[in-house]
Amino acid sequence: MLQNTRDLSNFVRFIARPSELPSEWAAKRQNRLPGLLQNAVIMSDDTKKRYSDEELEEFRAIVTEKLEKARQEYNDLVGSAVDNSTSDEVMAITNSTDAGVDYARNVEIKRLADRQLQFIRKLEGALQRIDNKTYGICRVTGKLIPKERLRAVPHATLSIEAKSK
Repeated sequence: MLQNTRDLSNFVRFIARPSELPSEWAAKRQNRLPGLLQNAVIMSDDTKKRYSDEELEEFRAIVTEKLEKARQEYNDLVGSAVDNSTSDEVMAITNSTDAGVDYARNVEIKRLADRQLQFIRKLEGALQRIDNKTYGICRVTGKLIPKERLRAVPHATLSIEAKSK
């Protein structure tokens, strides 16, 4: 079909401005255009645009399972931060040297809880993309993200190719 950039530029001129081309090109244009367009359609049918509904349901189960675990971990972190805050007040009164350690522990727990909340939001976004049937499509390249990557990182929105750029 189109072998190099010269062929591509000729093809663009051939399609875009036929009046500027020699008359022998007009005959070629009439003969070649249907075949070229037919090949283009065949090529686009060969590449998969999105995951099937069955595959999306498989991914929904994976995302939902991870989301439930993430919410449980978040609730545990928030619960331990609340438990530590009440004991911190008592500890601060009885032993002021441990107050710094307790404060650092609470800061770390809150940081982990914030990180877990971000993860939950990404998983909820993945569920929304599953509902919209756009799940698994790289937002940079527009190609499908491999199933293996989505199973490992179900909230991924970039293919390895796009992420490495």
